[in-house]
Amino acid sequence: MLFSLQGKAQMADTTEIRKMQESIDRINLNLDKAHKQYRTGTVLIVVGLALNGAAVLAGNDNDGRGFIAGLGGIAILGGGLVHIDSHKYIGRTRK
Repeated sequence: MLFSLQGKAQMADTTEIRKMQESIDRINLNLDKAHKQYRTGTVLIVVGLALNGAAVLAGNDNDGRGFIAGLGGIAILGGGLVHIDSHKYIGRTRK
């Protein structure tokens, strides 16, 4: 009887350790997703700022200047939205 109780205790410990490892893996996966999405948003914002800078430096009021500035604004807005959306993965790490 002593051996069967010890075997059950070891099995419970192994099951508990497995559950904890799965939880840690899920947290790491969600944090990796959040980081990748946040980095994508940052790249979009930097590209948008570069496009707006190019439009300002273009000087003359030609047709391409407004188009480039518009693309830059859209990229900045999109990057900001991606930044905000990346936080959903951080909230999922608590579950």
